[in-house]
Amino acid sequence: MSHFPNNRRSFLCALASVPGLRLLVPAPQAAAQEISQARDVIQELGVRSFINAAGTFTFMTGSLMPPEVMAAIQVASRKYVRLEELHDAVGRSIA
Repeated sequence: MSHFPNNRRSFLCALASVPGLRLLVPAPQAAAQEISQARDVIQELGVRSFINAAGTFTFMTGSLMPPEVMAAIQVASRKYVRLEELHDAVGRSIA
């Protein structure tokens, strides 16, 4: 009888039980940030960018977001919240 797992679930459970193994894997957010800085998916897809002088039309990707908005999205994307509560809090903050 083999001591090796014979299916994917058993294999993953065995891997999860190895102490310290998680330290060898890069953090997802660091990996995502590294990938996003290194890749230009628009160019990879062969889509041509342009200078938008017409306004914020959704068929032209709406509008570009300032760095502080992207930073807020990055932070908020790591937590689960109730959207209705978030919308109310943002509304109070804007008002």
